[in-house]
Amino acid sequence: MGFNDILGWLASLILVFTMISQIKKQIHHRSADDVSYALYVGQLLSGLGLVLYSYNLKNYVFIFLNVVMMGVNFTGLYFTYKFKKNS
Repeated sequence: MGFNDILGWLASLILVFTMISQIKKQIHHRSADDVSYALYVGQLLSGLGLVLYSYNLKNYVFIFLNVVMMGVNFTGLYFTYKFKKNS
């Protein structure tokens, strides 16, 4: 594993943990008042495109990152829907 791979994995972890922190904050406050559906829908659509793009390039770091981020964004979208519906 070279420097670029390590850099890619590190940046990927930072991004995933950043998004997870946001979702944890939503869950803790049981609120999605300041969160737009467009954030998660846009992230999901771009994630799908980036998975396909990364697959064509055989870039496994970004395939993994974008698949994980799609899961994180589905989770965020679920809680945004749940909290907006109940408010």
